[in-house]
Amino acid sequence: PTQSGVSTAFPAALDAGVGEVPAAVRYALPVRMVVMNHVPGAHEEFEQLRNKYAQHPGAEFVENQDRLLDPYDRMPIPDDFNNPDDVPGPRVRQQTCDVIRLLEHCQERSRYLVLIEDDFPACEGTLAALQYVIRKATAYRRHWRGVRTSFGANGIILPNLGARLSPLIEYARDQIARRPIDHILTQWMCGNSLQQPRCSPVRENFAFRWNLFEHIGFQSSLRETGVAVDVTPRCWEPYGDLLWSVDGYNELECPYDDMWPCFGKGITAIGDHLDLLEVDKFAFHNYWIRVALEGNTLDVTLQKRTVPLLFSFEAPESAAASRLSTPASRVHS
Repeated sequence: PTQSGVSTAFPAALDAGVGEVPAAVRYALPVRMVVMNHVPGAHEEFEQLRNKYAQHPGAEFVENQDRLLDPYDRMPIPDDFNNPDDVPGPRVRQQTCDVIRLLEHCQERSRYLVLIEDDFPACEGTLAALQYVIRKATAYRRHWRGVRTSFGANGIILPNLGARLSPLIEYARDQIARRPIDHILTQWMCGNSLQQPRCSPVRENFAFRWNLFEHIGFQSSLRETGVAVDVTPRCWEPYGDLLWSVDGYNELECPYDDMWPCFGKGITAIGDHLDLLEVDKFAFHNYWIRVALEGNTLDVTLQKRTVPLLFSFEAPESAAASRLSTPASRVHS
């Protein structure tokens, strides 16, 4: 949180996250929520919630004491209604600085990091879905930069082992005056770097089809313009139309899947980099999540699909000849 005013969005978002923790325990998924206050001593709600969850093992409240201040505070303030290049203003640049501090604090403290904005509560079933998404992305590709599960700078899964966040932090610092943080994250996930200004032709990012975090804020605290709240996707609805083509789910390419890129459209093999002993853990790549509205109820179901080839190899001639010459009686005995 960066604003000290009173709202209902931040407490609701945190309560929803805490509510998902029992599901994380059930799925053997250790989770720790890190809530960083970027205005120490000036956020009443932060203090109230820190007291409320003081004994909760899954919550950590942190003060950004060494706040990274906007290094471009003398730049002209852009007009939000005439800004085709999305040049960030002072509050947007400060938000990028604050996210950089959050990334630095969380670096190497977990296997994965999920960025969540303070007015996006987690939808029911989100933590179970996150485990599914992470494993499926890993079955599709051994190394990936990020997986999107919502819009904006929210619901982005980042690998966090070793120093995986360090290049992103460096890239974000370089882009503070050029783009808002949500654009920076998109550019990073699609393969941009300080050395490579364009997206990689081989996708290093994934997009999950269904929205796992619902926006409940009433207006942006950072800019005058933005998507109206009443048209933003709700829980478990598609959200790709709000995003660029490089990180929005492509339903035309992948109508019977829930991860983009999907098998046959950018993914040429599934699980070929896995140890055979691990394959059973990734069997769910034979399914995709389908969401349908039945009356007033959203039904989330697993749909079976055509099973892709795991991998193939040419058998040695001697083995093939031996198998073909084996009498039928010996085969069935």
